[in-house]
Amino acid sequence: MAVTGFSESKEPVRVAGPSGYFPGTAGFSELRERLLAVLREIRALSMERNVPSLTGYAGEVAARLTANRFHLVVLGQFKRGKTTFVNALLGKNLLPTAVVPLTSIVTLLEYGKELDITVHFQDGHRQKTGVTDLPAYITEEGNPGNEKKVRQVVIHYPSRYLRNGVVLIDTPGVGSIYRNNTDETYKYLPMVDAAIFLLSSDQPISQAEVEFLNDTRQYAAKMFFIMNKIDYLSPAERREAIDFARRVLKERAGLADAVVYPLSARQALEAQLAGDEEALEASQLPAFTRRLETFLMEEKGRTVLEAAATRADNALGELKLGLEMELRALDTPLQELQDKIRLFEEMVASMEQERQDNAYILKGELDRLLERMEQDIVRFQEEQNAKLLAGMRSLYQEKGSRLSNRQLLQAMEDYLQTELQQALDQWRPLLEKQAGEGFTRLVTRFTGRTNQLIAEVVRQSAQLFNLPVQGFTGVEPLESESRLYYVFAEERTLLTPDPVKISSVLPRFIFGPLLKGEMRRRIDVLVDRNCGRVRYDLSERILKSLQQFRRQLDDKFDATIAGTREILRRTLQQREKNQTEVAIARERLAGQLNRLKAIDDTLCRVKIMLQDAAAKPGTAAGPTTNDYLKEQVQC
Repeated sequence: MAVTGFSESKEPVRVAGPSGYFPGTAGFSELRERLLAVLREIRALSMERNVPSLTGYAGEVAARLTANRFHLVVLGQFKRGKTTFVNALLGKNLLPTAVVPLTSIVTLLEYGKELDITVHFQDGHRQKTGVTDLPAYITEEGNPGNEKKVRQVVIHYPSRYLRNGVVLIDTPGVGSIYRNNTDETYKYLPMVDAAIFLLSSDQPISQAEVEFLNDTRQYAAKMFFIMNKIDYLSPAERREAIDFARRVLKERAGLADAVVYPLSARQALEAQLAGDEEALEASQLPAFTRRLETFLMEEKGRTVLEAAATRADNALGELKLGLEMELRALDTPLQELQDKIRLFEEMVASMEQERQDNAYILKGELDRLLERMEQDIVRFQEEQNAKLLAGMRSLYQEKGSRLSNRQLLQAMEDYLQTELQQALDQWRPLLEKQAGEGFTRLVTRFTGRTNQLIAEVVRQSAQLFNLPVQGFTGVEPLESESRLYYVFAEERTLLTPDPVKISSVLPRFIFGPLLKGEMRRRIDVLVDRNCGRVRYDLSERILKSLQQFRRQLDDKFDATIAGTREILRRTLQQREKNQTEVAIARERLAGQLNRLKAIDDTLCRVKIMLQDAAAKPGTAAGPTTNDYLKEQVQC
């Protein structure tokens, strides 16, 4: 999931030989378009050859490449200027900013042809809104304590910074008096692909920032550090602030090679709005975004492109095998061809039994995964019951004599909800991570088994006609999104009023024991209910993913067999006709093979360009046309 294009590149253009241009930092878009063109050709040829599995596969790879997303998360303590920085990147005052700590809800910014804002609520429903109404959902003032139960806000905006799949995520600041803001930010740490961590020149880096940074590092593959608000300092003071930050990052966070980029988000935004290029350069924003672009292309974008090129290569290999098999079969004597068809069907029967054995083993492995997950849930439930009960007792002893019955009841209800919410928010990502890793290992293992099985089908099919196997399309991984939200209120009707609230009018010596007993019961109910929701959500997603995975395995296995079976059937029909029909079929296949070779040549040039980018990252001097022609022969 990678992109580029966060600012106009200052790098020289590199000549890429016969296939076109490969700009120093704009290469991702160029190469992606070439790969998409290759995939369109593969899809068209697959449709012409009546290979629906490859037609769909090429379309899926193209869709994945087109929609490829890279989560770039802006993090930091409150009042570090994160939202102003995001607005500066966009060149527009889109997100609300203020003097007081403001942002309270995570905001995701994605590319769209026009501005579109959608509020996603915790119960799953969505609502459109406008820029003027945005503060009512994402600010602490407009939505205190997230009383409106907003999960996130997604904004589509026509900014070049968001092209090619970048998802820019603005998070609430951590460390403010608003605990829910910190919790919201921690929820999104597992989404981080790269993080931009904002420090402030007017406040030395704190221990809280170091602790938050350490929590973030386990999720982010790459971290960029920005020293914001440099416009408040003289050049000498800037150097001193940056040196201090680097020293703290090295000594207390273990980041010996951390680079801190000086920047003024406020100046950058003002310059963007005024169209002042000189002031924009002075803000240091372009210098930072050029470095970010280089990272996205060299360290992330290339990986995405190489994966798509490999998939395209495998699809071409599978198409080529089918074409050559059909051509070879046309020249095979009729009786020999019928014998080969019989051998193929015997091989299929043997492989079918192995597939059924794999399915049985897969079911057992899944049951063990769910059992381990259940043990983790039960352990958490027991720990929280004990912890919350102890906390309730301490609260009763501390405040019982100073509060009225109703105030004490409210204090205990608030404590229960706050502590349980915090515990669930901290525990659930860990549980999901463990379950996800377990499921990924399971899927990876059985993907390998199935791909080995498919490879054997392809190999034996090719062996019937003494053909080499140059590649085949395997099974792809799965993803699943959670729609979980927690419930802290008990379900009551007008006919079943809350007995504790009614009894709050009683004397304390009567009300006290009733309250303690009721709180003990509520702890059991709410912990059990929300653990049950986590259990159901995770189990449902795992089972749904397993069903998709099984369907993928079966569909791919069946498609591989059906493709070879269709080739043999079609060839047998043609062989039973006259030589004129055979000659027409041979000419058609030769034309398709020539088209395939042309597609392969184009893909080969793209792969050479990718290899060159890997060998010479960030350099201006490019290879000559002769270099490309030499390497093209090796393709």
